[in-house]
Amino acid sequence: MKKGILKKLLTAFIVTATFSTVLMFPQPVKAEEISKPLLTFPVISDVHIGGTNADSKFQNALQDLKANFPNYNAIATVGDLTDAGTPDEYDTFMSILNANKVKNAQTFITMGNHEYYAGDTDNTGYQQRFLSKTGMPALNYDKWINGYHFIILSPENLGTGGSGVIVTQNQLKWLDKMLNENQTSDKPAFVFLHQPMMHTTYGSDLDDNVENSDELMAVLKKHPKAMYFSGHSHYLLEHPRTMYQDGFTMFNTGAIYYMMSEGDAYEDSSIAEGLVVQVYKDKVVVKCREFSQHKWVGQTYTVNYPFKQSPKDLESPYWNTDSKASATNISKHSAEISWLKAFDNTLVTSYKVINKTTGASTSVVNSLLTPEPSTHTFKLTGLKASTKYSYEIQAEDAFNNDSAKTLTVDFTTADGGPQDNDPNGPDLLNIDFSSGTAADDSIYCNDGTLEGNAKIAYDKDFKKNVLVLDGVNSDVRIPYSDSFKNMSNSFTWITAFSLNTVDGCQDVLGRTQGSDVCYELNDKKMELWAHINGTYYTLRSTELSPNTIYHLTATYDGQKLCYYLNGKLVDSLNITGAVDINSNIDCTIGADPESNHTARSYFNGKIDFVNMYTRALSSDEITALYNKYHLQLQQ
Repeated sequence: MKKGILKKLLTAFIVTATFSTVLMFPQPVKAEEISKPLLTFPVISDVHIGGTNADSKFQNALQDLKANFPNYNAIATVGDLTDAGTPDEYDTFMSILNANKVKNAQTFITMGNHEYYAGDTDNTGYQQRFLSKTGMPALNYDKWINGYHFIILSPENLGTGGSGVIVTQNQLKWLDKMLNENQTSDKPAFVFLHQPMMHTTYGSDLDDNVENSDELMAVLKKHPKAMYFSGHSHYLLEHPRTMYQDGFTMFNTGAIYYMMSEGDAYEDSSIAEGLVVQVYKDKVVVKCREFSQHKWVGQTYTVNYPFKQSPKDLESPYWNTDSKASATNISKHSAEISWLKAFDNTLVTSYKVINKTTGASTSVVNSLLTPEPSTHTFKLTGLKASTKYSYEIQAEDAFNNDSAKTLTVDFTTADGGPQDNDPNGPDLLNIDFSSGTAADDSIYCNDGTLEGNAKIAYDKDFKKNVLVLDGVNSDVRIPYSDSFKNMSNSFTWITAFSLNTVDGCQDVLGRTQGSDVCYELNDKKMELWAHINGTYYTLRSTELSPNTIYHLTATYDGQKLCYYLNGKLVDSLNITGAVDINSNIDCTIGADPESNHTARSYFNGKIDFVNMYTRALSSDEITALYNKYHLQLQQ
């Protein structure tokens, strides 16, 4: 039989297997090499080829590893090598990998959830594509290198939401069997699966991880030699909980494509991180590498074998005895509280700001990439006028130990007028420019910032200060806050304005980009755009004229979208569902915001005020508000 035919038959047999073993016989270690690593292998994950700049970041990471460890024995990619699992993405990944890795290094690759996202086949098809494109012997397979066991699992059943995983019973039994092979306590066995187990390493506290974590944990705890590597979270390796131990050892592997931190906050897009694992006779040393700046980050972790668990950190953060908290810049609906930083034997990662009356708390998270400031300041919003408040601050460290001592601060908000604390008032946004600023007088204090040539000036037609925009890179930007989520089920938006020209596309107010709501002028008509249940719906006014003051209102009550011009209903649509809210989009007055914090479709004219409610006003309320406004203009 020809060698080529035999090779094809063997390949076909291996690809169809779910579980596979490939034996690599150990090589003897020379006496003079005892102090050197017996084995070196990098571990990376979440490359996401197909994403913006993912290919160049992947190539850079591989070149960095090759330059610093030119003789590494193997390299592991723990899932999400592609952004969607398309054939082209696989081809690009393998091309970059093969061109830039150490020539004779063994390659381990697992599937991630993103390998199931192409939308062009079923799960079996995605699995077959992964095997044929990567050349891996099976979804679940093992290899021995220099006497050390590598055990690779791929997610076969994605969990609820299509991001986490349910490890199958067959996989659990197979893993247990693999870990029992050549059972010895003085050598680690390396296990790879894309998703982490819940509440283990940094970034594993979300629901889209290993859904049956308890079952997988039970298997691994039977084998203290197990060292488990997972990606998926994209969380920074600077955190001390990059390593987790509970009868075995587990590591977060970072990400190449992008990095995140507490609360799923995106970090600088240039950052790419992974691990370098070095195996010695009696220990494993794991280092954290940042590839864009070619530097080591975080801690160096040492795991001794036979396995000995590191002591758990039980020390709580503490403050100096003279540490205090104070309140400043107290207004009707907001206040700024400040406190000195706390200290800890590992790392103070966050502070809980707790309302002592309600028990509600907010976390103020420290950056892992910059030194902690000596003083923290946090703005409280959503407060009631003329009300006494008491807050306490509690420090928390990397291992979730809370400080025994808390700092307390008491203050009373400023007195308000008759309209303050009005349950029927504009509770989400209330900006009228009368003060000469874009300060928000609602309880959420969603203050705006003037950009470009935007200015606030007195206007004789409006008889007050208004926002003046020239249609060229000028607007007021209101940063996103979670308060905007309160308009997902119902809302009312009201504004008044005049246009210098009715030509072109101009936005009075907006929070769009596949989400939310905006007012936009097209073909001389002011349109209402609302993104509900994944679809844009558009209502239109009559034609507008320049240099004319208009009063505009939109409402949505979860069943009907209504559009009013000068207090009269001009268009409506029956529609049900939630308004789609995009947390990456700011709100802009006088422009259409982009996701990269720029804007377009600038407004050319004057804007009197902007009010937003989290409820749908009735037609009678809208008529009354317009009549009141019209009367003010006539006086």
